[in-house]
Amino acid sequence: MTDYVIAVPTYKRADHFQRNTLQVLRDHGLVDRLFVFVGSDLAEYKALEPDLRYVSVPVGKHRAVKAICEYFPVGQAILFMDDDLSDYCMYDASSDGFIRTGLGGVIAEGFAHAPFSFGFLRNRLWLRKSPRLRPQYGLMAGGFFGVFNQPELITTTHASLDDTLRTIQYLKAGIVPWTFPGASYKTYYGKTPGGLQASRDRADTRKVCEEVADQVQPFCSEMVLHPEGLWAWKWKPAATVRRLFKANLSTH
Repeated sequence: MTDYVIAVPTYKRADHFQRNTLQVLRDHGLVDRLFVFVGSDLAEYKALEPDLRYVSVPVGKHRAVKAICEYFPVGQAILFMDDDLSDYCMYDASSDGFIRTGLGGVIAEGFAHAPFSFGFLRNRLWLRKSPRLRPQYGLMAGGFFGVFNQPELITTTHASLDDTLRTIQYLKAGIVPWTFPGASYKTYYGKTPGGLQASRDRADTRKVCEEVADQVQPFCSEMVLHPEGLWAWKWKPAATVRRLFKANLSTH
C-alpha cells in the first residue's frame, strides 16, 4: 500500500474545515495522515483542533499548493483535499446505490493509478454504464486529487483554473489522469465564506482565462461563464482530447 499523506490547504475556515473535511477524515480513520496548510491565522485553527499538524503557507491557493510541494520530498504520494468536503460516497454497481464506507481502500486503489481524482457524479443512470475507474481525458477535479510529488506538474501560475491548468500539464507530459466517476463529496463551489473568495483568488476570473489562453491549448475550446459568476475554459469532447493527447505523444 502506498504511504501517502493528506494535505488540506485552508484559509479563514477553521470551523467549516472542522465540520466537513476533518470530520470525513475522522469518520474513515485517516486523520493520522493529515497535514493542514493554513494561509490565515493559525490561532483560530489551533483553538478548535490543537492536536493537528499545521503549517503556515502564503495566501492564495496556487501559492499554498507550491508550498505543499516544497514541504514534502519529490516523489511523495500526496492526497490534496479542499477544506469544505462532506458526505463522501461511492457508487456501488452491485446494489445500484451509494455506499459511504471504505474511503481508505479507494484512495489506496487510486494511488495505483495516480494521478487520480473523483468524478463527483451521482447520476445512477450514467454510472451504470461507467467503469469503476477509468482514464480521464478531461478535467481532473481540483477539490480532491492524488499525485506523486512532481512540482512542475502540480503547481500552477494561477489559483483560479488551477485544476484545468494542472490537468493539461499532465497531459502534455504524456500522463493521463484517472478518475473514479462514481466517487464524490458534497461541496459548494464558489459559495462558502472564506477560502478562495476571501483571499481574492477569484477577483477577476475572466482576466485569468485570457492570461492562460496559450497554456490551455489545444485541449480547450472557448471561455464560458458559469452560473455562479466565474469564468472558465470549456474542455473539448473527451474523444477529441484523447486524439490530441495521442498526437502529442507521437511528436515527442
